[in-house]
Amino acid sequence: MRGLANLSVGCYIGDCYVGALAYADDIVLIAPSANAMRKMLRFCEQYALECNIMFNANTSKCMFFSSKRYIGQLHVH
Repeated sequence: MRGLANLSVGCYIGDCYVGALAYADDIVLIAPSANAMRKMLRFCEQYALECNIMFNANTSKCMFFSSKRYIGQLHVH
C-alpha cells in the first residue's frame, strides 16, 4: 500500500491517501483519471510478478464515473 501511495497518483482526502483500500484479499484502486489508474495497475502488476501473487481477472471490475453521472463499467479479461 505504501508503494502505491509513493506513486503520487490516486485520490486523497486532504493529505490522507485513499487511492488504495484493502480488506482481506480484496483491493480497491481509486484514481482521478485513466492515466493515473494505468500507472497504479502497472505498479500492481509489477508487484504481483515480484511477489508471486496472482490476480483473478474474472472477479475484477473497472468502473468509470464523471462528476455528473455514472458512465459505465469495463470488465477486465
